[in-house]
Amino acid sequence: MWLPAPYYIANFALLASYVPWRLSLPAAALTGQAMWLEGVLTREMEVYCVVVVLILTRVRRSASWEEVLRRAITIAKFAELALLYMMDRRVFGAYLVLMALLFLMPAPRRDDDPNVKPLTELEFASQVRKATGDDAATPTWLVCFTADWCEDANLFRPIFSRLAAKYGGAPRAGRRFAFGLVDVVYSREVAREFQINDTYMTRQLPTVILFHRGREIRRLPAFKSDGSVVGGRIAYEDAVSYFELDSSKPSFMRRQKGAKRTKKDA
Repeated sequence: MWLPAPYYIANFALLASYVPWRLSLPAAALTGQAMWLEGVLTREMEVYCVVVVLILTRVRRSASWEEVLRRAITIAKFAELALLYMMDRRVFGAYLVLMALLFLMPAPRRDDDPNVKPLTELEFASQVRKATGDDAATPTWLVCFTADWCEDANLFRPIFSRLAAKYGGAPRAGRRFAFGLVDVVYSREVAREFQINDTYMTRQLPTVILFHRGREIRRLPAFKSDGSVVGGRIAYEDAVSYFELDSSKPSFMRRQKGAKRTKKDA
């Protein structure tokens, strides 16, 4: 369970600290007329309505409920910051400093997943690149390229764990999937080989690549024809469909079998 993690405890404590400040500070600025719905709402109520709308818009765009919660916490903190700015600039400054410190606190993640194997550069070369056999014991690899500092990558971890729990392990329909995790901070050469940008402005983390018989077959997010990255988050259902995890005869295996038959005929 991730809610008792220090990250959430500290953020909930900061959000709760607004209550005593709201009760003790002058709030005349908050009870004034709203900017957009003058005569209907107060400024404080207007901020709360904006918060609700922003959170609801994030629900459909988020890949997991944990991501929804983290987005909601961030939106609520900025809302309280705006309200405190209207009440007292000194308290606003203190709250802003605390917010900045909390942004440096790492979000909780799951590293003890028995179905996902962390891979070093040497392990990637020996286990993923050399998985070239045709038997059912040779796995098809799904490798997630990630980084601790990337919030989107950390939010994707539970989804990747769900995929590994369902599709990893014993062979299914004559094939076996293995799930690996590559940290681009410590495996930069592998990341560069597969053209994964690991800078702080990247849109490529997380990247999930399917390897069959040691070769890359497909990835999410994919590249456009002009070389740019297709935006958007990786949802559980999208990964299952795109990588054909439920298919007994995926298209990439059919193509390889056809190629082998052509070589034999020749």
